[in-house]
Amino acid sequence: MRRRLSLRKFVRDQRAVAALEFAFVVPLLLSLTIGGMQYGLLLFVQSSMYNAARDGTRTYITGSTTAAAASIARGELPSWVQSAGSLSVNVQDLGTTVSTTISVSSASAAIVRMVPMPGNISATVYMAK
Repeated sequence: MRRRLSLRKFVRDQRAVAALEFAFVVPLLLSLTIGGMQYGLLLFVQSSMYNAARDGTRTYITGSTTAAAASIARGELPSWVQSAGSLSVNVQDLGTTVSTTISVSSASAAIVRMVPMPGNISATVYMAK
């Protein structure tokens, strides 16, 4: 009889329910928050790459060399992307147009590597001379 009462008491005890729910919900919310921040950062890096490619292309069109245009484009990127070993900046004169392509590994652009990301991020800009 005594054992039966303690079992009923255990089933009705609600003291730890909030802590248990918190333990289940917090990892999910943290994962969603960090994932959203990571994808937002990815979009920021890609937008920065397009702006840097535009600036590099404009620099070349105004009379600079391809090396100077690539240097300008590289300098416009966020510092953690500039220091990435996989960063490549390519300025090409295609006759009537100029193309600037910037490419970097998404792992180099990521701060937290918890979220699956595409292999490379690239931005290409074409401008008429």
